[in-house]
Amino acid sequence: MTKKGVKTIALIQEDLPDLARVQRFWKRNGLKARSIAGYSRWVACFFAAHQEQPEGPVAQLTARGVRCFAERYARQHRIDIASACLAAHSALRAWSEALSCLGVDVPRWQETHSSPGRLNPVLEEYLKDRSSHLGVNASRERRDLADLRRWFGFLNTRHKPFLKAQIKDVDDYLACLRTQFALATICNRMTAVRQFLRFLYVSGRLRHNLAQSIQTPQRRRSELPRALPWPQVRQILRQVDRKTSLGQRDYAVLLLMSTYGLGAAEVIALTVDDLDWVGRTLTIARPKTGNMVRLPFLPAAARAVAVYLRRARPVDARTRAVFIRRGFPHEAFTSSVIRYMVRKYAGQAGIQAPILGAHVLRHSFACRQIDQHAPPRVLSDILGHRDPESTSVYTRVAVERLRAVTLPIPR
Repeated sequence: MTKKGVKTIALIQEDLPDLARVQRFWKRNGLKARSIAGYSRWVACFFAAHQEQPEGPVAQLTARGVRCFAERYARQHRIDIASACLAAHSALRAWSEALSCLGVDVPRWQETHSSPGRLNPVLEEYLKDRSSHLGVNASRERRDLADLRRWFGFLNTRHKPFLKAQIKDVDDYLACLRTQFALATICNRMTAVRQFLRFLYVSGRLRHNLAQSIQTPQRRRSELPRALPWPQVRQILRQVDRKTSLGQRDYAVLLLMSTYGLGAAEVIALTVDDLDWVGRTLTIARPKTGNMVRLPFLPAAARAVAVYLRRARPVDARTRAVFIRRGFPHEAFTSSVIRYMVRKYAGQAGIQAPILGAHVLRHSFACRQIDQHAPPRVLSDILGHRDPESTSVYTRVAVERLRAVTLPIPR
């Protein structure tokens, strides 16, 4: 791939933005010079491979078209197919995004997936019953449906419909889960199965109430939340290099989580419309309950978010999400990115804990508020708990810390 080949793109198809304009777009949105050079070479190769086709190269600019091109290119040049597919995917997806933002009508990147079809009528009735009588929101409904589909999949391995399930099937399913998942996950999945079996019995579809026979492992109420002492939270924040665009994004994310007790899903769902700079408030959408809570936009948090938006967030991103991926496509990242952030900076700070994940900052925030005598009811509202008893677990952290303090014996 020569530099001459790169420059010929603008001469072959005049209705496309020339590569220099695309490169300026990439640079404006945070790509480094080395990445731009590598992406440009892949664009040149892809363009050359499809320029003889009547529909032109843009018609092949889909996930499937790029994969076919990369596999063919790797075989011709005797290089690793997996590495070629990965590199071509990144480069040509970035080209697709750039062309779209520059006014070119590009095809959908992802292949069209077939519709999952209608749900089983019994399952549809069950979900409708939970929504109308228990007020279950869409997020919870999706989780329940996923858990039930796993249960149905287990029954399918036994060639048994769910209306023919027996208590032995339930016990065997529980035993299978215990070999694969943590206790909290097992409890959630068995809860979905229990509720569905109860519905089948109440609606007359099962002769016996199998739900009352399900015994899931008990979660000990004495277990303390995964919280770090506040000085360690500050050590994590100090490890972030705020001179880089990546550090500015990461610092804003971690500061919001530790200042407001936000979970990963709440950070991911945050949009630019939720930031009220005039009113100095921050609106948070609770994914579990669907409720909206408005919090004061504290100066330190506001400054961190403002720095990220002005200096680090890609300027041509079309999503309304505040925190987005640095690479193309510019869209909200997943919870795994936040989990990686916490582990990365905690490791740099020399902090070791049995579990370091996205929720550790939320727990640390809650414990700190209890230490500072925040009313449990107010803390429950801030954290988005439906049941105030959910906040009581953090008071036990304060009790455990008091055990290490020597108090004078009253006389």
